[in-house]
Amino acid sequence: MDYAHEPGIVYLKMNQQFLENVMDKDKKIAKDVAVGIISPEGKTCIRQDPEDFNIGKKTMKKITELTRTKKSGVIVQGKRIEGGILQAYRQAETGMVIFTLVPDAILNQGLTQILIVLLTIYAVIAVLAFVLSFYASKTFTRPIRQISDAMTSFDGNDFTHIIQIHTDTELDKIGHAYNEMLKNIEEFQNEIKNQQKELRISEMNTLISQINPHFLYNTLDTIYMLARINGEEKTMKMIQALSKYLRLSLSKGREIVTVEDELENVKSYMEIQQIRNENLFHYEIECGEELKTRWILKLILQPIVENAVKYGFCDIFEGGLIRISVTEQAGQLTFSVYNNGTPMKEQMAEKLNGLSEIPVSKMKDSFEDKKHGYGVINIITRLRLKYGEDVRVFYESDTNGTVCVIQIRMTGKKTVNSRRIMAAVVVIVMLTALTGCAGKEDTRTRKKDKVVEIPMILTVDSSTGNKNEEEVVERFNRAYKGKYHIDVDWVMETEEEYRKNLKRMNVTDELPAIITDLRMLPSFYQMMIRKGRIEDLTPYINEDQEWKDMIEPSVMESVREEDGKIYLGPVSTAAFACSGVFWNRELYERAGISRFPETWEEFWKCCEKLKAAGITPLALHTEGTAWAPMLLATAEVAGSEEGAAFMKQLYPDTYQNEPGLKIAGTLKKLFQYTTQDALHNDFDIAYDNFVAGNAAMIPNGYWMIDQIPDEMQKKYVFLHFLKITDRIAGDVRLGSCINL
Repeated sequence: MDYAHEPGIVYLKMNQQFLENVMDKDKKIAKDVAVGIISPEGKTCIRQDPEDFNIGKKTMKKITELTRTKKSGVIVQGKRIEGGILQAYRQAETGMVIFTLVPDAILNQGLTQILIVLLTIYAVIAVLAFVLSFYASKTFTRPIRQISDAMTSFDGNDFTHIIQIHTDTELDKIGHAYNEMLKNIEEFQNEIKNQQKELRISEMNTLISQINPHFLYNTLDTIYMLARINGEEKTMKMIQALSKYLRLSLSKGREIVTVEDELENVKSYMEIQQIRNENLFHYEIECGEELKTRWILKLILQPIVENAVKYGFCDIFEGGLIRISVTEQAGQLTFSVYNNGTPMKEQMAEKLNGLSEIPVSKMKDSFEDKKHGYGVINIITRLRLKYGEDVRVFYESDTNGTVCVIQIRMTGKKTVNSRRIMAAVVVIVMLTALTGCAGKEDTRTRKKDKVVEIPMILTVDSSTGNKNEEEVVERFNRAYKGKYHIDVDWVMETEEEYRKNLKRMNVTDELPAIITDLRMLPSFYQMMIRKGRIEDLTPYINEDQEWKDMIEPSVMESVREEDGKIYLGPVSTAAFACSGVFWNRELYERAGISRFPETWEEFWKCCEKLKAAGITPLALHTEGTAWAPMLLATAEVAGSEEGAAFMKQLYPDTYQNEPGLKIAGTLKKLFQYTTQDALHNDFDIAYDNFVAGNAAMIPNGYWMIDQIPDEMQKKYVFLHFLKITDRIAGDVRLGSCINL
């Protein structure tokens, strides 16, 4: 190697004191921290490492690289490198760099201490939590366990085991809520039992209504004519008896018939059996004329007679006798059915007689083979549902034959003295019709200075939540303050629910004084008339000539029953806009229709035009009474003299005539122009479709305007059916009736 000069040694004089001062400045730090001095050239002048720590070459090289700068002062601050945290300082005068490296072990030592502290705190908290939970358990667990045990031990029958808790905590509320729950469950169970009774009645009525009576009658008439043409006398007699039997059995949908009708029904049945089994038996019927007009549950004798023929006469070929007698003693109506055939076995008689002691729901399980006793079970079930404990059915047999006895105690209660509130009834009907007219005071029965309370149930409008009749009621109460007061029970129910509850209230004798919407339950309405449960308004109407003159003769005639009496408060059609059609002006314009049709021909053309424009013409429904589509169908029929006369009939014998067929044809045609969800849905669905703009028209009464949102009323127009026909639409009969 060639050098410009000869190799030699250079001596640098260092300030030893300076280095010692630097290194000994803080011996405590130097004990735990690596400290060193690096020359301006990057050479390590001095370095001191703590025990058990040695800076490696790689780390030292990294430190040298990080301190290679011309800056002075702190040049590296808190830099994380391999081995620890680096801190470096450059002295301006000498360019020397002093560095410190805090080892990871020292750093971890601090973290360990923190961890120990945290663990200690956690342990203290855990101990405190355990102590507090133990205390809480002692304080609160006992009543909770008491509640739990009570709930677990409840078997669904014992409602007397209530909880007594006094802790001044929320547990008291839980205990109270549990006691209330027991009370509610008991009430719900009782309600369910009543509903099950109603359901069984409904199922029975449904089974009866499944037969199309008009089809059967017409078919039998045809067969009768064929038999007559062929001269088949026996066939003719059998068909006549069968037709009569069916008509009396169905009773136009009524469940209550006269004793005379019931006897005629069983008589027709026996005549059919006599034709089928010639000379097998003859019959005798004993019933006083005064008893024939009494009202009873239908179809209670035929099953008994059927059993007599089927089982009593199974071993004979002729000479049988069936004797039916009807008697009354001390308010107890007794039916006796005797047959001289094979006596009923004692075991069977005991089993049948024991049915009266068995709950209705379990009677079907009394006969294992399910083949015997069905007819008797049916009779007893219906009688008990109708008369409760006031009925008894039993069999007796001996060597001479078998007799079945039905005893019904005829009772009837009246819950309200209707004579005391007739004037109020007349006034409330007038108020409803004229929206605010005051009536005359009736002082015949009102005691001086005594307010007559008039209970009434009204439904809250389900679509708006409004109490539509509230203003009328308030006006009445103000006008007759101190004399009469209508006490309204507002209920949130649909029309169907309200009608069902009317039937329940009648069974429990809880009907209000004023009953609305009763004509929508024809069978129930007729039953109420027959039993004298509603008041005849005729004398009160005749007494107030001023009001009577306001009612159109056609309206008065529409509410008059077959007995000539009026049970519904008639309302003037001049003061009460009846039925019509709401139509959507915007949808009509979209289809290019400028006005509502004035004739039925125009109406059907509008429907076709709307349909062609992709617009559903009508919003209809079929659930319940389907009254809205019936408004249209009956309105068209009522446009003729024959149709108007037909619509006055409450229960036509047949629909196989021009008006009846026209109604059916109109309904079929209407449902070609309605929404897909019309079938099996109620009026609320139809209303929603119309308001939402899914249909152009909906049949209803003018009162529906209150249900339409205010911001949407401008685009809807109402026209009543008088625009289409000059007659009252259909058999719409309005009014209220009075419960006795």
